[in-house]
Amino acid sequence: MALIDLVDVKKKYRLGKTNELEILKGITLSIDEGEFVAIMGPSGSGKSTLMHITGFLDHMTSGSYQFDNKDVTYLNDSELARIRNKHIGFVFQAFNLLPRTSALENVRIPMMYARNKSHAQMNATAREMLERVGLGDRIHHPPSELSGGQQQRVAIARALINDPKVIFADEPTGNLDSISSLEIMDIFKELNKAGHTILYVTHEQKIAEYAGRVIRMHDGKVLTDKNK
Repeated sequence: MALIDLVDVKKKYRLGKTNELEILKGITLSIDEGEFVAIMGPSGSGKSTLMHITGFLDHMTSGSYQFDNKDVTYLNDSELARIRNKHIGFVFQAFNLLPRTSALENVRIPMMYARNKSHAQMNATAREMLERVGLGDRIHHPPSELSGGQQQRVAIARALINDPKVIFADEPTGNLDSISSLEIMDIFKELNKAGHTILYVTHEQKIAEYAGRVIRMHDGKVLTDKNK
């Protein structure tokens, strides 16, 4: 069953009063629940823009989008935010952790917006997610006391905290050494086996090989779309 269904999605940015820059040039794409998908392409190909649109971090200029059988094309920002907070987890290249708070507190943040759990429940769930990514012994450490790979594990735990339907990862290994990169991808592989839909952007062929499906983009279009 399709979780993400895009039809003729375009994205343009206005440059000055008369000029426009077209980033996405009519993307039609369907991603089923439970898939493990890599998006590849050179800088400027539109891969991150595509992820930001499918993850409700940006708006398309035209086209249509159905998420989990719901037409989300014309929803306003607050409606999109509710779907994003409930059903989507994000992992970014730069980790995006709060520097002066512990791993546990960083992971707990999304639950604080939902306001449907007690302080003790939030701590217990955050601890469980950190243990799931192998950081049960580092929960009270701030990012400055964690390696890059450990910081990305915290970011993955945070993305899992509300049990999302899909996890988006934008260059999740871009700031990591080769060993840490493979460890992070092993975590994503296990999450996918557990039923999570994973969609990630990468420019590294070795990292893309973890996915069951690889979409290659060039100049705002899908160049190839292949399953293993």
